[in-house]
Amino acid sequence: MRDCVPLPRFGLSLFGRFELTTNDGVVSLPGRKLAGLLAYLACTAPRRQPREKLANLLWGSHFETQARQNLRQSLVRLRRILGQDSLCSDDNDVWLAPGVIDCDAVRFETLIVEGSRASLAAAADLYRNPLLTDLNIEEDAWSEWRDQERERLDGMAVDSMVRHGQHALQSGHAESALRTANRAIAVNALREDAHRLVIQALTANGRKAEALKRYQDLVALLKRELNTEPDAVTQSLVAELRNARPSDAARTNEPLDGVRVTEAAAVAERDDDAPPSESLRPGGRQQRQLTIMACHLIGAMPLSAERDPEDVHDQIVAFHQVAARIAVQFHGFVAQHQGNGVLIYFGYPMAREHDAEHAVRAGLAIVDAVRTLNAPAGTAPRASVGIATGLVVIGEKPGPGDLRQHVAIGETPNLATRLQDVAGPGEVAIAAGTRRLLGQLFDMRALPDIEVKGVREPVPAWQVLGEAVGVSRFDARRADSLSALVGRQEETELLLRRWNQAKSGAGRVVLISGEPGIGKSRIVESVLTRLEDEQHSRLRYYCSPHHAHSALYPLIVQLQRAANFEPGSSAGARIDRLEALLAPATKNLARDVALIAELLGVPSDGRYPALAISPQEKREMTLNALLNQLSAGTVQTPGLIVMEDAHWIDPTSLDLLDAIAARAANLPLLLLITVRPEFQPSWIGQPHVTLLPLGRLGRSDSAGIIDDVAGGKPLPEPVVEQILSRADGIPLFVEELTRTLIEQELLRETSDSEGTEGSRRSLAIPATLQASLAARLDLLGAAKDVASIGASIGREFSYELITAISALPPVDLDAALQRLTASGLVSRRGSPPQASYTFKHALVQDAAYVAMLRSRRQQLHADIADTLVESFPALAETQPEIVAHHFAEAARAREATDHWIKAGRLAHARWANREAASFFERGLRCLATLPQTRDTMEQAIDLRFDLKTSLFPLGQFARIVDYLREAEALARDLDDPGRLCLASVHMCQTLSLSGHPQDAVKFGRDAHRLAEQLGELSLRISASLFLGLACFSTLHYGESESHYLNVLELLDGDARRQQFSLAGFPAVTAHGFLARIYADQGKFARGIAHGKEGIRLAEAVDHPYSLGIVSWCFADLLASRGELNRAVVVLERGLAVAREWNLPFLVAGNSGSLGHAYALLGRTAEGLPLMEQALSVFEKMGHRFAQALFLSPLGEAYLFAGRQADALRAAGRALTLARENGQRSGEAAALRLLGEASSGDSSPDQAEGHYRAALALADELDLRPLAARCRHGLGKLYVNAGRPDQARDELAAAATMYREMEMRFWLVQAEAELSGLPDSLLHGSHNPA
Repeated sequence: MRDCVPLPRFGLSLFGRFELTTNDGVVSLPGRKLAGLLAYLACTAPRRQPREKLANLLWGSHFETQARQNLRQSLVRLRRILGQDSLCSDDNDVWLAPGVIDCDAVRFETLIVEGSRASLAAAADLYRNPLLTDLNIEEDAWSEWRDQERERLDGMAVDSMVRHGQHALQSGHAESALRTANRAIAVNALREDAHRLVIQALTANGRKAEALKRYQDLVALLKRELNTEPDAVTQSLVAELRNARPSDAARTNEPLDGVRVTEAAAVAERDDDAPPSESLRPGGRQQRQLTIMACHLIGAMPLSAERDPEDVHDQIVAFHQVAARIAVQFHGFVAQHQGNGVLIYFGYPMAREHDAEHAVRAGLAIVDAVRTLNAPAGTAPRASVGIATGLVVIGEKPGPGDLRQHVAIGETPNLATRLQDVAGPGEVAIAAGTRRLLGQLFDMRALPDIEVKGVREPVPAWQVLGEAVGVSRFDARRADSLSALVGRQEETELLLRRWNQAKSGAGRVVLISGEPGIGKSRIVESVLTRLEDEQHSRLRYYCSPHHAHSALYPLIVQLQRAANFEPGSSAGARIDRLEALLAPATKNLARDVALIAELLGVPSDGRYPALAISPQEKREMTLNALLNQLSAGTVQTPGLIVMEDAHWIDPTSLDLLDAIAARAANLPLLLLITVRPEFQPSWIGQPHVTLLPLGRLGRSDSAGIIDDVAGGKPLPEPVVEQILSRADGIPLFVEELTRTLIEQELLRETSDSEGTEGSRRSLAIPATLQASLAARLDLLGAAKDVASIGASIGREFSYELITAISALPPVDLDAALQRLTASGLVSRRGSPPQASYTFKHALVQDAAYVAMLRSRRQQLHADIADTLVESFPALAETQPEIVAHHFAEAARAREATDHWIKAGRLAHARWANREAASFFERGLRCLATLPQTRDTMEQAIDLRFDLKTSLFPLGQFARIVDYLREAEALARDLDDPGRLCLASVHMCQTLSLSGHPQDAVKFGRDAHRLAEQLGELSLRISASLFLGLACFSTLHYGESESHYLNVLELLDGDARRQQFSLAGFPAVTAHGFLARIYADQGKFARGIAHGKEGIRLAEAVDHPYSLGIVSWCFADLLASRGELNRAVVVLERGLAVAREWNLPFLVAGNSGSLGHAYALLGRTAEGLPLMEQALSVFEKMGHRFAQALFLSPLGEAYLFAGRQADALRAAGRALTLARENGQRSGEAAALRLLGEASSGDSSPDQAEGHYRAALALADELDLRPLAARCRHGLGKLYVNAGRPDQARDELAAAATMYREMEMRFWLVQAEAELSGLPDSLLHGSHNPA
C-alpha cells in the first residue's frame, strides 16, 4: 500500500454542477465517468471502496474484465491530474488520501454534525442546488447511488434550514426565518415542519391572515399529494392562532427559558430519521394504549393567600410552559391544564415504540427543570409526577371557541393522578404497567401499595430514581432468566466459525439483521455465553433511540462504565482513572487523556489542558484515539466487540464503526453488530464481512418457546395454536403472548372445537407490544382507516371487497392501499381489481382492529356481512362461516345463528368435524342471546344434536353428554316427545361407548319405546341401532343381534343408502356390529358376510366414517379367526381413511387393532407403539368401552415382547375397568390374560384359577373363540406343570373347537403342541395311577 501524505488541496463542488478547481482555476476532466469516480471517492472519503464495487458503479454494463480494466485506466488518469499520491490503494480497495480534496458536500455534512447556530447557517448557505445536476451516467448502479445520495442530502439540507430558521425565530429575526423556511420548501415542498415554520414566522410578523392562508394551502397540498392531513402539532399551533386575541398572538412568541411555547411545539425536535407524524381524524374517537403523566406544581396554591395573585399566576404559567416544552421534546401531547397541574399523553396522536420511556424521561426532566423556576425568597418550587400506562378511549370534545379538548376515558388517567398524589416533591411515581414496559432501564424503589377509587385491590407503585447505567435494552427488557434459544443452531454455529477465524488473525465482521423481536440480541447473548471460558477481550456498546443524535453516545457510556467513576468523585480522581484506562494502549497519553476527558465531560485539573485545535481536527484525533484503544485490546488476546442496535447509531459513532469494520480484517477481532434491515452500511459485501439475516421460526421451534415460557406446563392445544398463528414465528411475540396468557390466567381448559378466529379477540395484545404495533400503524396517516377496514374483513382481504365497503373515492382508496403496501405491513398479490392483500403480522391486524371503538367495529362488520350476502353470493354460499362471523361481530345474532348452522352442516358434509363443532357452538352462543321462544328452544335442541354428530367422530364423549342433558331438559320443557326420543337415542350411543352401558341400556329402551309409539322411521332406526350397541356393550348378544337385524329390516332397499342425520350410515353400522357379535360367538361365516356387505355399502355411499367403523369391526373378526394378514390389509386401509379425514376415534381404533395384528404376526416392535398410542387416545377421550377392549390385547403383546410385569398390570387394569363398566366379555378376556401372564410364575395354581374363571364366563356367554383359547392356555399350562393327561384333554378340546370354527392360525399351534406329547397319551394308552 502507498504511503498517504497531505498534498495541495483541490476544491470540488458537487452541489449543482460538477466543478474541480485549484488556485489556478477550473480543472477539466476528460470524461463524465472520470468525474463520477472522483465525486464518489470524495463523498465516501476516507472509507475504503472495493475495486469491484467501483467497477460495477461506473461500468456495470460491461464484462467484468473490461470493467476492471476501465477502472485501472481511470485511476491512472486521476493520479496524473491530482498527483500520484492523491489516491491510496491496495489489491482490493481504493480510497482518497486525506487533505487532497475540499468537497462542498462533505463540508456540508460536517457543518450539520457540529450543529451550532453558525454551522447550521453555513450549511444552509452552502446548499444551493441538488447534487450533481449535470453528471448523468447511464449505469444503473450510478443512477441509484446518485439518486439516494441526492435524496439524503436534500433531507439534511431541509433539516439544517428548518433548524437555522427556528434559531432565527427565537432570536427575533422573523424575516430571516421566513426566507430560510421558503428555501426549505423549495427543496422539498412536502416537509411539513418547513411550512409550520412559515406559519410561525408570518404570525411573529403580525401577518395572521397570511399565516392562516398558508395553512389552508398546506392542507390542500397534503391532501392532494399524500392523502393525509397536517399533524397534531401543526393543528394545535393553528388552533391557538385562530383562538388568540391580537395581544395573545404577540405573546405567543415571547421567549420562555430560551424557547417559545408554540415554537417549542413546532420544534418537537422530530427525529431526523423518523417520518412526520400523522393525526387522528378531527373528532374521531379510538381505543389505544397511552402512557399518561399527571404533573403537579407543589406549593403554588397554598401560598396564594400570602402572595400577589399575579405572581402566583405567572409561576403557574411558567410551570405550564416548562412542562409543555419538555413534553414536546419527548414526543408528549399536552392534553389538559388543571390549575397548577398538567395532564400529558404519550402515544397520542401518534404512538411511538418507546412511549413509556419517553414519559419517564420527561417526568424526570420536568421535576429537575421546575427547581430552576423563579420563586419568592424562602420557597423552592417542586413538582410531583405520576405515570400510568393502559388502554383508554380517546377523542376530542368541544371547548371554548375553536378549541377542542382531547379527553382519555378509562382507569389510566385516574391512576396517573393518584400516583401523582402519592409522589413526594421532586419525585416520579409509576404504576405496574409502566414498570413492566420499562424493565430495568431505570433504577426504582418500591412504594407502599396505594388505594385507587374504583379499583378493588391496592395498586403497586414505584418511584423512579434515575436512569440505570450500563444496562442494555435487551438485558433491561428480558425476564429474570433467558428463554430457551431454539431454531438458531445454524446461525450460532456460523458465528462460532467466524470467531475461530478471527482468533487466527483473520478478523471478521458479522451484521446480525432482522426485524424487531426476531432474536438478534438473544443469539449474541448465546454466543457470549459459549465463549465465557475462552480467553479474550470483550467490549459491548449499546445504541439508543433517545440518543441517535448524541455524538459518540455508545462509546461515552462504555468508557464511563470502564473507567468506573465513583459518584461525587473529584476531577482529579476521574483523570487518574482515565490515565489508568488509556495508558496501556496509547503512545501519546497527554493528548488522549485530554481528548477523552473532554469527551466525557471531565473538567481539567491542569495536568491535561484542552487542545487548542480546530473542531474538525479534534474530532479526527478523538476518533483515532478511540480506534487505537479498540485495536490495542486485541494485541494480547483475541477481541470481541458487540455493537447493539446499530440502526440507532449516531453519525459520529457510525464513522468510527466504519473505521473499526475496515481495520478488523487485519486484527484478531470479531465484530458483531445487531441491526434492523433498514441499516445498510457501505462495507456490506467486503470479503471479511458477513450479513446474517434472521428469519422467523417454524411452528415446532415456536412451540418450544411456548413450552419453555410456560415452565413445562402443558397448555391447551387451542391456546397454543392461537399463540402460534398470531406470533408468526417472531420469538418476542411468542414469549410475550404466552406470558400475557399466563399472567391473565386465561389458561382454562379451552374446548377442542374452539377455533383460533373465534377467540382471538379475547386474547389481548401484550402491553409490551402495543406501542410498537400502534407506532407502525400511526405512520400510515389516512391509510390507517383502510387498514382498520381490512383488519375487520380478516387477515386477508380482496380489493373487490374493500372497495365495496370503503366510502373513499377509488383514487383515494388506491392511494391508501398503495401506502399500506409500501409500509411493509401488508403484502399484495395480483393487481387491482383482482388483487388481494394480507397482513404480514397477525398482531398488526389485531392492533388495527382493536384501535377502533366497538360501535365502529360493529358497523363495519354489519356492512361487510350485508355486502357479502348481496354482492358476493357465491362466497356467502360456499363459506357461510365468514358471513356468520361478521354478523356475530355486528351483534346481529339471528342472521349469525342461521349462517353458523349452515356453515356447520356444510363442514360436517365435508367431514371437517372439528370445524363443524366449532361453528355449531358459535351458533349456540349467538342463539342464547335471542329472546327465548318455542322456535329458538327447538333450534337450540337441534343444534345440540348437530354438535353430538360432529363431536362423536372426535371422541368428545364428556362434552356430548353435557349437551345431550341440556337438550333433554329443553325437550321436556317443550313437551316434545320426538326430540325427547332423539335425545335418549343419542345419550344411549354416547353412554355405551363412554363406559356406562347399564345407563345406556336404560336410555335406549326409553328411546325404543318412544320411537315405536311415534312410528317415525328415523327414530325407530336410531333407537334400534343404539340400543343394539348398548346391549352389545353389556354382552346381551341375543337382544343386540335382534336390534341390528331389525335395523336392516327397516332399511330395506334404497333406504340402506340413507344416513338419517347420524354420524355413520345405520345400515353400515349394523353390518359392522353384527360381524363383531358373530366373531365373538364363533359364527365366522355369518360375520364375514355382514362385514363384506358393510364395506361394500360404505364404499358405495363414499362415507369415510362408516368405512372406518366397518373396517375396524370386520378386521377384528378376521384377527379373531386368525386371518391376520387379511386383517392387516383391511386395518391399514381403514387407518388411512381415518387419518385422511381426521377421525381421531377411528384412527385410534384401527391403529390399535392393527398393532395387535402385528404383534400376533411376530412384529411386536411395530405393534406395541400403535397399541399404546391408541390406548392413550381413548383415555383422553374418556372412552371406557374402548379402553377395556384394548387393555387385554395390549397385555398379550407385552407377553410376546417378554414384558411380563407390564402384561400383568394391563390385565389387572382391564379386569377392573371391565367390571366397573359391566363389560362381561372384557372381564373374561382379562381373566384369560391373567392366566397366561401368571403361567410363568412359580404358582401355576393361580394361573389355572384365572383360566378356569375365564372359561366359565366364556361358556356362560357363549364366547366360543375365547373359550377355545382358554382351553388352549390351560393345555400349555399343564404341559409346563408336568400334567400330561390334563394337557392332552385341554389341547384336544381346543383343537376340536378351532377346527369347527376354522380358526386355522390357532389350530396349527394347538396341533403342534399336541404332537409334542408322548404317543401313548395321544392314543389314550396310559396306565391309570
